[in-house]
Amino acid sequence: VGEDVKAALIKKHGILTMETIGEKVAYLKGLCEGLKIDDDKAEGKVIKGILDVLEDITMCVSTIDAE
Repeated sequence: VGEDVKAALIKKHGILTMETIGEKVAYLKGLCEGLKIDDDKAEGKVIKGILDVLEDITMCVSTIDAE
């Protein structure tokens, strides 16, 4: 990620690290579990799918950032 992109993210959201992004994704997953989102319904499948993709993206970016 370019320095200008990082600067824009920090300006808009405060300090943004892969740890805080991972924590936010984990929090959202916990909310879904707490709300007992039914993944047999279309809406539940979509929400859980989005959260899975966010988790995958977080892991990939974290790996790239570590290199």
